[in-house]
Amino acid sequence: MRTITKNLSLSLVLLFFCSSINAKSYLNDAEGSNTEILSKILKEIEELKKSQDKTQKAIADLSNEVKALKGKNAAPNPNAGGGVKDVAIGNSMVLGNPKAPITIIKWTDFQ
Repeated sequence: MRTITKNLSLSLVLLFFCSSINAKSYLNDAEGSNTEILSKILKEIEELKKSQDKTQKAIADLSNEVKALKGKNAAPNPNAGGGVKDVAIGNSMVLGNPKAPITIIKWTDFQ
């Protein structure tokens, strides 16, 4: 779980970083000085830090929810297995032995 969270976090940070940097805007700014370019870069880095903090908080919240759900027992599904259902197939198409001990029934609608 930690590996998945860590990989997800790193992937999101990399995605935000790559999508926010536009190298052409720095290279095509012939009138700007190095100070202006550096201030733009520093501003983008600060924005990235803020978005990274939000992302890490969201991942931590999701991780806590998963841990909380793992501790709870799932309610049993009354329709899941555990019983034999007697369904009349009538004149329906049958593939295989119609007297087989297990029958799988498929309902379809062509609309």
